[in-house]
Amino acid sequence: MNIWQVKSNFHDSSILLLKDSNEQSFHTAKKIQKMHAIYVNKADFPSTEKAKAHSKLQAFCYKFQVSNYLLEQLWALSHTRRMRVYDAILNSLDVMDTTDDELMLVSLHLENFLLQSRAFLDFYLLYLLSILRTAYEGSISREKFQKQLKISDTSKAIWLSEYFETKVFGNTDWSGMNPNDWGTLLVSLRDKVAHRDRLKYSFDGQEEITKGILHTWPTITEITYDRFCQYIQNGMFSMLEDISKQIYELEWIPGHYREDMWE
Repeated sequence: MNIWQVKSNFHDSSILLLKDSNEQSFHTAKKIQKMHAIYVNKADFPSTEKAKAHSKLQAFCYKFQVSNYLLEQLWALSHTRRMRVYDAILNSLDVMDTTDDELMLVSLHLENFLLQSRAFLDFYLLYLLSILRTAYEGSISREKFQKQLKISDTSKAIWLSEYFETKVFGNTDWSGMNPNDWGTLLVSLRDKVAHRDRLKYSFDGQEEITKGILHTWPTITEITYDRFCQYIQNGMFSMLEDISKQIYELEWIPGHYREDMWE
């Protein structure tokens, strides 16, 4: 196979993976956009405030979809490695270690996931401040966000403050399918990637491909990159669902998006 065939196959497989990941994130984004539209119209937002909130809405929805695609890339690389190891076992071949090229590729997708997911979180914090109708503009951080919530001092602001300190920047306990400190982990790792060096990886995971054969794939805190990022993504989705119910004063409806939702 020549390089042009490789590039063509890469293009086709990337498009298929993008369509698959968009199918998952599309419905979440559409629900939030619909709930947002209902809420700002009901609350009678002035046109300038409505435009400001809409801009932040579009930004965090886009970043959510991008991070979801990058997560699917990580899973695809991990699954490919699993299948190659499994085939080697079935055919009594030597099981090769993870190659340098594989390490570079998976590290590239991990770093991109962290950068895009952090951007999603930042835009979402700014969006929430615009929905609360604060006058805040500029960059955002956990501390700045909490300060603005304290200034707002509405029931929704108080609820958001508690939620973020317990479910996003909380302790290492778990809620459902994600740790309560997923936001802290995301911010910390993204800052290391952006301002220091590449993340240090290890191969100390305990995930088995088949009985007695471990999945030799780079890990963070003994969790493979793909699974670690999945936990982050789980936290992102849970946050969107939990907060949407409170902010928009509408029930979150599970399943695929439909035009007649909340009518």
